[in-house]
Amino acid sequence: PVMDISLILENLDLDNLWSDEAVVIAATSANKPENKGQEPKFSDEAVESLPQNVAAKPATAPAAEQATSVILKDEKKIEPINFNMAEKLRDFDLTAEIKVKNIKYLEGEIKDANLYLTVSKDGKILILPLIFSVPGEGIFRVNGVLDSAAERPKFVGKFDASGKNLKDVFKWLKIESQNLKFDNLKSYGLYSDILLLPNIVTLNNFYLNLNEGKSEFLGSLKIDSSSKTPIIVSDFHVSEFNMDEYFLTSGQNIYLSPGLLLKKLLWLNDISSSNELNLHFDKMIYKSEEFPDQSLKLKFGRGYLEIADLKLRSQNINLKANLTM
Repeated sequence: PVMDISLILENLDLDNLWSDEAVVIAATSANKPENKGQEPKFSDEAVESLPQNVAAKPATAPAAEQATSVILKDEKKIEPINFNMAEKLRDFDLTAEIKVKNIKYLEGEIKDANLYLTVSKDGKILILPLIFSVPGEGIFRVNGVLDSAAERPKFVGKFDASGKNLKDVFKWLKIESQNLKFDNLKSYGLYSDILLLPNIVTLNNFYLNLNEGKSEFLGSLKIDSSSKTPIIVSDFHVSEFNMDEYFLTSGQNIYLSPGLLLKKLLWLNDISSSNELNLHFDKMIYKSEEFPDQSLKLKFGRGYLEIADLKLRSQNINLKANLTM
C-alpha cells in the first residue's frame, strides 16, 4: 500500500529530534488487558537497578530524559508480545507534503518551509526537495536521502541557494563585522554536496559566486561539534577577489586604524571553536593593485591567531610572512 499525507506544522524543533541514541522499549504489565487504565507496578529490584535520574521520575517522564536500553521488569512473568501486526504496518510506502511555518535547528530558525518526501519500508526517507525562503528574495533547496535505519542516522544529499541580497541573509544569521561592506553583498548563487551526521556537518564541492560571478569560491568545509570545543576545517580556492569592494581598507577598518593591536585582538577570547582555514586566490586586488597566485593559511580559536605561509606578490611587493599571537 501507498499512503499520501498532507501536513501543516506550526513549529518543528530538529535539535530535540536529531539524536544518535537508540531507545529500546520493553513490555511491562501495563500492556496487559487486565491492567488497562491502571498505574504500572514495578518490583523494588527493577527500580533500584535503574540510574538515579530514571528511578526518581515517574513512568510518564519524557523519553528524552530516560536512560536508553532500560528494561522495566514486573514481579510476574512478562508474556511475549506478538509483533506480527507491527511488521505488517511497516510494509508500506509513504509520500508526504509537509509545510512548516517555523523550524529550529542548531539554535537557528528557518521560516515557511515546504517539504516533499517519500518514506520506504526499509527506513529511508527521500527528500525531493525541501524548499524554504530566506531574506533578500532568496530560495534555499535541499535534496537527498535520510537513512534512519543505519547504526547512526545520516543524511546524504545536496543543497543550492540563490538570492538578490546576501546582506539580508547575513543579518538573518546574525553575522556582523565592523570591517565588512555589507551593502556590496548583493546577488549570490550557492551549491554544495552535504553529509549530515549527529554533531558532524560536511560540505564537499562547495561553490559560491558573488555579484553575478565577479568572485567565485570552490572548496570544502567540515564542522565537528562532537567534542566540547567544535572543530571547523575549511579549504577554498578563489578565482578573483577585490578586497576594496568587500572590506574597509582605510582608517575606518578597526584593524587598520590607530591603536593597540592587542586591544583589537580581544575578540579572539569570544571564539568558542577551533578553526583552520586555507585560502588560495588566483587573483586578489588590494588598493587597486593586483596580486596573482596568492595563498594564506589561518588558524584561530579562543585566545590565539596564527597566520602561516602568507605570500603577497605584485609588481611592487614580494612578501612572505608567518605570525602567531
